[in-house]
Amino acid sequence: MTIKEISKITNSKIDGDSSFIIKDISFIKDAREGDLVLADGEKYFKQALISPCSAILTDKKYSETDKILLLNDKPNEGFIKLLEAILEENTFPSDKPSATIPKSCKIAKNATVCDGTVLGENVTVYPNVYIGANCKIGDNTIIYPNVCIYDRTIIGKNCVINAQVTIGADGFGYESGDAGLLKYPHIGYIEISDEVEIGANTCVDRAKLGKTYIGYGTKIDNLCQIAHNVKIGKFTVICGQTGIAGSATVGDMCILGAQVGIADHVEVADRTIIGAKSGVIKNTEPGKAYLGWHSNPVDRARRIEVLYNQLPDTHAEFREMKNKLKELEKSLKSVIKKI
Repeated sequence: MTIKEISKITNSKIDGDSSFIIKDISFIKDAREGDLVLADGEKYFKQALISPCSAILTDKKYSETDKILLLNDKPNEGFIKLLEAILEENTFPSDKPSATIPKSCKIAKNATVCDGTVLGENVTVYPNVYIGANCKIGDNTIIYPNVCIYDRTIIGKNCVINAQVTIGADGFGYESGDAGLLKYPHIGYIEISDEVEIGANTCVDRAKLGKTYIGYGTKIDNLCQIAHNVKIGKFTVICGQTGIAGSATVGDMCILGAQVGIADHVEVADRTIIGAKSGVIKNTEPGKAYLGWHSNPVDRARRIEVLYNQLPDTHAEFREMKNKLKELEKSLKSVIKKI
């Protein structure tokens, strides 16, 4: 699209070349030359200025720049309109789908494989599986019953997708508008590398822009939530009921215990260990173990836990010392009067 076309869709004013052709829409951190990015506020405007992007959809011109600006009092609402305009709707299965399915594959009779999807050799698809359009699934991958895989999903070789997993649903993204909550269309996709296993009833959400990514050899337990634009490295282990919020990054060879919560945009460094029921709200350091809510380095967390359990006795001792101090003050005042 040209800047002029985008300005009409978003109802924005143009500051710059209206005939410039935008190649793609991206987040600021992923921007390339020719891209349009959203910058709502001065903080993000400054980040966009030093990125390679060519155009910025923003609420205000905070400083002079050679980049093209699209000015909008409500840039988030304008951005949502733009995503809606280019969103590819999910494709309904046709009567004669054009999927590529080698003879070596085992496909249950009541499984659905939609147009344009390509399966590798020896893929096994169990009953009631739905695989959307234009997906790619690698050799020897097994997809167990009732799995739902949305359009444009990429799954590597030798993967195991257990029962009732959902891959590719929209991420959880809304913007407050005059008419209530406006839904962010998610136009990205999911890429799952080779040798990955995903446990039953886990959900992996489609990216808002770009991709949600799970690295080589990573193993994910049952009932986990992987949100939009999450990036997970290789050989990472994620235990049951863990939730990873949008745009968080988990490095290589990490271990996340059961019921761990990771906040959005947090970076979990390589070889990090997070103990069960911990909450991670800030970046971690490589090779360290963390525990607790909010999570702390393990040594500190253990000291806190010991002190926490000692609080009743400590409080009783404190009250006793406080009473003794009052008695001592009375005695001291009595002595002072006699002097």
